[in-house]
Amino acid sequence: MEKHLYSILDTKSQLFSPPFVATNDAIAIRMVMDILRNPDNNLSRYPEDHQLMLVGFWDEVNGEIMGVDKAPSLIDPVTKIQQLTEK
Repeated sequence: MEKHLYSILDTKSQLFSPPFVATNDAIAIRMVMDILRNPDNNLSRYPEDHQLMLVGFWDEVNGEIMGVDKAPSLIDPVTKIQQLTEK
């Protein structure tokens, strides 16, 4: 099964966090929302300085890691949540 690889970009430092695995955008957003609930981290203190990015894919059957075709793509949580609630 192919899973997605995400990273959080700190727009001030222009550095990406180590990637994490999620099944899809909605799960990745939920994971970030859980982090935001803890006030003791930079993401919670400065949420406007961070962006959730899709950086690649991981096939858990054969272990292959594939990058995205272009530059990492921004996952906009507000738009994604709206799309999910419209279904």
